[in-house]
Amino acid sequence: MPDLPDMEMIEKTIFQLLENCKTGRTLNPGEVARALMGKDEKLWRLAMKPIKEKAIELAKKDQLKIIRKGKEADLKALKGLYRLKRKEQDYQG
Repeated sequence: MPDLPDMEMIEKTIFQLLENCKTGRTLNPGEVARALMGKDEKLWRLAMKPIKEKAIELAKKDQLKIIRKGKEADLKALKGLYRLKRKEQDYQG
């Protein structure tokens, strides 16, 4: 079994991929997992839990938003599908 990426690598990958998102778009956490682990579903699915943990940590620090069903998610009760969004995407410039 391959090693899971460390939390620092997960954070770096999340922000790299968010940087590449068009304004107003969100990021599927599965894209983060595939970027870290490759296209083999059995491998990238192993990274989904630590990616979720890191995303929640970053959202609590107000560094990104977690979106569920089109709205900012309740971090204490996050279940099911979610997406990641850059914090600054809220502002219209």
